Amino acid sequence: MIWEVCDHGPGVPDQAKEAVFRRFWRADASRSSREHFGLGLSVAQELAGRCGLQLGVSDTPGGGATFRVEVARS
Repeated sequence: MIWEVCDHGPGVPDQAKEAVFRRFWRADASRSSREHFGLGLSVAQELAGRCGLQLGVSDTPGGGATFRVEVARS
């Protein structure tokens, strides 16, 4: 089973696709705002892993990002 969430925003650059799942990672290191801590996707990936799921990101056709949750194959 696969669930996908797609958007048509700026997307995730190829060099950042793995980094978005690291704790405290931010796409724009120059941002000093303390509103966002960079934990959401790392928590989501940890929860997915504990539930036997895989979480990933790819490009959305036409621009944007697609986040995918898939039942892990054993």
